[in-house]
Amino acid sequence: MAYPDKGEIMMEESLDMPLAEILPIIQNRMLSQMTYFGVKAVKSPLDFWIYREIIFEQKPDIIIEIGNFRGGSILALAHICDNIGHGKII
Repeated sequence: MAYPDKGEIMMEESLDMPLAEILPIIQNRMLSQMTYFGVKAVKSPLDFWIYREIIFEQKPDIIIEIGNFRGGSILALAHICDNIGHGKII
């Protein structure tokens, strides 16, 4: 079966695809379509979850974000700091 435009494959069609073909599609969708409160964020949801746990446990005074794309990651990190009542984002 040919998949001319792998970016537009429906879930049902992907069930017959080899894992090596479907993983890049999933990664592309995650990175190209991920938003946080409507702001583009080039991070996977699992990364955000792990960041939240680390920040909660370590309670850093400052988090330095390097490589801002549209601001979604900074917004997410700021929300985490607000929720735990500690930390600032630079």
